[in-house]
Amino acid sequence: MEYNLTLPLKNDTNQRQTVTFSIQTPLKDEGGNDRLLFLNPRDNQVFFRGTVRVRYQNDKGQEQTSMVHLVQRRGQPGEPLVTLNIPSGDRRVVQLDFLYPPDSTPPQVLTVKTAG
Repeated sequence: MEYNLTLPLKNDTNQRQTVTFSIQTPLKDEGGNDRLLFLNPRDNQVFFRGTVRVRYQNDKGQEQTSMVHLVQRRGQPGEPLVTLNIPSGDRRVVQLDFLYPPDSTPPQVLTVKTAG
């Protein structure tokens, strides 16, 4: 399965916002849909392996493309693929493209996190 995601961002606050994007491999949680559960220490079993292309406009206004090869284990939180500092009133677009490998084990979660 191929994913081509386009995420439009708009900072409609009065402050600069820091936004991070990560792919995570939480534990499957049948008991709730309002949380992600992770293991500490990590499990050794690989659940996701693949390359993610991230395209975005950096904080200097330049178009950036990065290819990130991920190897994630069961219950592993993800490191940020990209971090953007978006000034008040600014708009950005982030594009993520990847092939979901047939040997991956779900779930994987795309997390967009904002910190003011």
